[in-house]
Amino acid sequence: MTSPASTPPNTPTASPYTVAMDPNLPPFDGDQEDENPRDFIKKLRKFVAYGNMHQASDTEKIDYFSCSLKDGGPAEMWFEDLPSGEKDTWAHLLDAFDIRWPVTQRAAKNQEDRQEELGEIRITEEELGTKEKVNGREIHAHIAWADKAQHAANAIPDSNNLLVKMTRDNCPPLLKALVPASHKTWTAFFNAVCTINIDNLRERIEREKHDKDIENKLRRLRAITAAPPTQAKALVAAFSRMQLSAPTLTPTVNNAARNTNSAATQVTVPQQNLQIQRPNAEKWAIILQLPRPTTTTDAGRTAY
Repeated sequence: MTSPASTPPNTPTASPYTVAMDPNLPPFDGDQEDENPRDFIKKLRKFVAYGNMHQASDTEKIDYFSCSLKDGGPAEMWFEDLPSGEKDTWAHLLDAFDIRWPVTQRAAKNQEDRQEELGEIRITEEELGTKEKVNGREIHAHIAWADKAQHAANAIPDSNNLLVKMTRDNCPPLLKALVPASHKTWTAFFNAVCTINIDNLRERIEREKHDKDIENKLRRLRAITAAPPTQAKALVAAFSRMQLSAPTLTPTVNNAARNTNSAATQVTVPQQNLQIQRPNAEKWAIILQLPRPTTTTDAGRTAY
């Protein structure tokens, strides 16, 4: 009869669980502005209760807790100075932690707080036409803005749609032009924003850039005449001081008059149609004094 195989004497017994530090739980310092003590203890308790330590003893859980503290930090010093009666069991240690880092009571937000949050959710003209990542996927910035504003509006709540106008008024002029004021309910307003034709949006953005480019050029031209004396303005001033004069004409003497003994010599000056040629600097000065055409219509933009 064959005897059962025996375990070699030097083979270690397998542990019922393997302790591994939670990679999502950074060491707890206890005095850092960018860490939340309540988040730390919540993640730690979750890992101990539902991770691979659910069969661990209190001693092993407490040891794991101490290994989760930042070396030399305030939390580790607190743990080392903690009386043994307050860390002899896992429950006692959790109670001591709650006393040292208690739950902060948050003030409930009222209607005004939520309205203020809604007003702070804005989109700039520079963001229009761009994309941003939301939950791992790229969407247009105006759609992401509408989603944030809708969540804020639903939390108020604004059942009478009184804040729709305020939200639209905070939009850039380019976006307001694509979302008429006739959308007076939250549903209609957000649907109008999210269904904006992207080609129309891009066309308006390009037109806006073109108008701004022209405006900047005109502003620089105005600065030539309004700024303190510079080389450019000195040139303009020099042109403005120049006097226009008619060209010198060579008189034509009547040969018949030479044969007479008259004391007066008859001179005939041909008549010419003189056309004044203005320098470029003077032309620009005249242009800048003209009223600016409106850019709210196609005809006005063409004239502009």
